[in-house]
Amino acid sequence: MGKKVVVCIIAALLLCASLYGAIAVVESGWLVSVELEDPNKGFIFNPIVDYEYNIMEDAGYLRLLADEPLISYCDLSTGVTETIAPEDYDKQKAPVRFLIDLVLCIQSGDHEGYYNRFTDAYRRAELEKNQYAELEFTMQQIYSAVITCVSEIENEQTGTLSCVYRLKYKIRNNNGTFRTDLGSDSYREQEMVILNSASDPTLKINSVSVEKTLIEKEIVHVWRVVALALAAAVLIGGVLVGAIVLIKRIGKTAQKEDEPEEEIEK
Repeated sequence: MGKKVVVCIIAALLLCASLYGAIAVVESGWLVSVELEDPNKGFIFNPIVDYEYNIMEDAGYLRLLADEPLISYCDLSTGVTETIAPEDYDKQKAPVRFLIDLVLCIQSGDHEGYYNRFTDAYRRAELEKNQYAELEFTMQQIYSAVITCVSEIENEQTGTLSCVYRLKYKIRNNNGTFRTDLGSDSYREQEMVILNSASDPTLKINSVSVEKTLIEKEIVHVWRVVALALAAAVLIGGVLVGAIVLIKRIGKTAQKEDEPEEEIEK
């Protein structure tokens, strides 16, 4: 019986080792890999594109504006966001008023007014990257726009201003004629460098960076799972079969040893 116990112990140890190896493989991440995915791709935009459609006659958009502010200002130091009423637009400092007008250009579908708010250098660079960068767009059902000042540097001697502002907004029923990197009713913040020059005091946007929205997505490699399962099954099966065969052999050997010797009668 001692030999059978030893075989069982060895089999148990081998099974434990197999289980430990399988767990180690799982925890090593070999079965699953992580990929970065941009959720701001593959949007299904509103298929209705009507350049003559007046969004200010859209009952759904008007109801939305009654519940949600068109434009707000966020104080970065306190985190407090306050709605800017239309009658207070002209009371805002120059960069904020500049961005308010930018939002109104988007809302009204004024593509010329919108693109003219960027520096010539920026516009040339964008057109070099994409010849369709300045296409006409429809009126956009924009709402919940939030303006945030990050920094402002003013040179009193030259009268020039350089500042960094963040702008985010939502678009109801986005049709993709203005932005294709933004889904309907969702935010994707932009950070803009706004400046002027001594020769031209008009504020212009010189650069725009878009909020990174990459998320991690786990990919399960099915073939690796199957391979690990098969390897584990073969190993465990081999250990069990081997243990059973050994135990049977030990049993037969012990049985022969226990048989009484036949007396030979003379």
